[in-house]
Amino acid sequence: MLDRKVFIFDARTGKEVGRLLSYSGEELADVAVSPDGKLVATVDESDTVYVWKFAQFLKPWYAPTNRTEAAMETGQSVAFEGTVYTDEVSDAKVRRLTSPEYMSVHQYFYLNMWMPDSRRVLISSNMGDKIFRHYLVDVETGEAVCLTDTDRLSAHFGELAHDGSHLFYAAGRELRRRDLASMDEETIYSQEDPWTGRCVYYGATADHSRVVMVEMHKDDIIPAKDGWDAFPKQFAAKPRCRLVELDTITGEWDVIHESNCWLGHPNYRPDGRTVMFCHEGPWQLVDSRLWFIDPDGANLREGKQRAPGRPPGEGTGEFWGHEFWLADSSQAGYIYFPQKYGIDATLRLLDPETLEETIWMPVSSYSHFITNKDASKIVGDGEVPLADAIFIVDTATQEEKVLCKHGSSMQPWKDERSGRPDTQAAHPHPCFSPDGKKVVFSSDKDGKPAVYVVATT
Repeated sequence: MLDRKVFIFDARTGKEVGRLLSYSGEELADVAVSPDGKLVATVDESDTVYVWKFAQFLKPWYAPTNRTEAAMETGQSVAFEGTVYTDEVSDAKVRRLTSPEYMSVHQYFYLNMWMPDSRRVLISSNMGDKIFRHYLVDVETGEAVCLTDTDRLSAHFGELAHDGSHLFYAAGRELRRRDLASMDEETIYSQEDPWTGRCVYYGATADHSRVVMVEMHKDDIIPAKDGWDAFPKQFAAKPRCRLVELDTITGEWDVIHESNCWLGHPNYRPDGRTVMFCHEGPWQLVDSRLWFIDPDGANLREGKQRAPGRPPGEGTGEFWGHEFWLADSSQAGYIYFPQKYGIDATLRLLDPETLEETIWMPVSSYSHFITNKDASKIVGDGEVPLADAIFIVDTATQEEKVLCKHGSSMQPWKDERSGRPDTQAAHPHPCFSPDGKKVVFSSDKDGKPAVYVVATT
């Protein structure tokens, strides 16, 4: 056992036949194989015992030289070939985790994509057969495990349980949960006709006991051809949408809100008291973007109103969005522009109970931002060409620094297998590791979208 890994060898030949990456945040203390050879038990330094299925790890180790020649299977180990470079702006050391020869992204910025050890991160990559799969990657070594094997993966919407025990992910019409110790998987929700206009789009409580999802009627979807071309058209179509609230333990669900309005960004308050969602569309044109509702469908309320004399419309409408919950559930955060996207940005907070807005601080031209666990730091991605950088802010002093250049075009990329455009593939979407010492982001600076990690100090 070395570095939280178990190596499996053929005793007859002495050759390695598989590797098992531990999913505990602790160092491994002991390992044992069951008499029938079907199970492996590991014990970490906290005396936690994990039992693994032995057979699933008898997979060939894929060296970097042949990693793109075959499809990956669930539980299979793989080595991502990366590199380290010195940032031209800050002199920080930045690690590119994945090759720009294929497409790789991390998860949407407010989803939990890190393991508790702050060393492993959840990414999606289409290496090999051009099918996107989720991988859990060691950011220091590039060694990884394939966690999914479906051709319907929603590449940006996988999420790890905060204790590292499970993966939640969207596969077309299904929301699935995988146990990362046993690798067993179950479907915890399936969309019903006709509410299949888009794949499962969800947000969860901190303990993942409850989920909220946005669903669209299949007859109202407007497919995109090049990326953002469908965005204003889908808004104008006023599609039939609904919010579905799900108990992930019992499987019971209920529709808590329906509207002839494009709904998006379903986001459960971490403590489970409130659901946040948005009226989607061009920010300056929507009636009001940010909304709250109780989990039982009661107390629907407009989160932020437009300023007097500033009705929605070109030249009059304000811009705000990319909302998320602070980790302590106290407030929602979002970016605000008074006249034009990217200009005169301020970060703002909104109390979901009193609806009182706080102007937190002015910043450079961020597209997205998020805080660390205690909200002592902020990380944001600059909107190109106004601010090509990943920024970090000390919230106590409001001092903003460039962590590194992200170099991304922030333009859509087409899925190499289906041809469908992905507007999010090159968005940096920076996010802190649990210990606050690393930031992960995406960029197409070196070719196709890839995943990068930079230290915060």
